Amino acid sequence: MIVVVTIVAAGEALFDLINHRFLFRNMRTTYTFLLLFAGMSLVSKLRLPNWLLFILVYLIFFSIFSIEMFFDHSYVDYTSFMVIGGITLLIATIVTIGAVKIKSRGHR
Repeated sequence: MIVVVTIVAAGEALFDLINHRFLFRNMRTTYTFLLLFAGMSLVSKLRLPNWLLFILVYLIFFSIFSIEMFFDHSYVDYTSFMVIGGITLLIATIVTIGAVKIKSRGHR
């Protein structure tokens, strides 16, 4: 995972240099990977059943995205709510599977 983040960060920095932009302007993908990896590492340390880990991660990310959309005035109608729910479902699945893999390898 760290290798993937490093390759993506180097590629984005190179892309910014070629286009004569600020070096770390395009780093949102790298920050997203780092956030997901940090979430996996933190969740792997909890001693809860996998389904409860999934629900916990889902609620945390859903509340973060909902608060962000509320302050951005991005909530249009119930479809925005459903799209955020779907995206959060995907993120919670990725983080939970990663946490279970980290836990099964014994990295604590």
